[in-house]
Amino acid sequence: ITPPPAASPAAAEEPAPAPAAAPAKVYAAASPGSFSLEELKAGLPDGVDPTRKEDYIDDATFAELFKMDRAALAKLPKWKRDTAKKAVGLF
Repeated sequence: ITPPPAASPAAAEEPAPAPAAAPAKVYAAASPGSFSLEELKAGLPDGVDPTRKEDYIDDATFAELFKMDRAALAKLPKWKRDTAKKAVGLF
């Protein structure tokens, strides 16, 4: 009687499990007037989405800074929104 052939080392290895995805960051609901322009320019307050800082300033300040309302800014192509946010220090 012959013994069964030995399994090759490659066959015995199992593929490594895929790394777990990092949990998505949860941001506070954007509420106009939540933070002052100075607070948002100085850094990133807790819970603020860094890509949407403009959503946390009040409507009057928004209109004064961007020379348009929120709907008009939202309709712009992303590159124009980003340029506008850079111009006022919120990028």
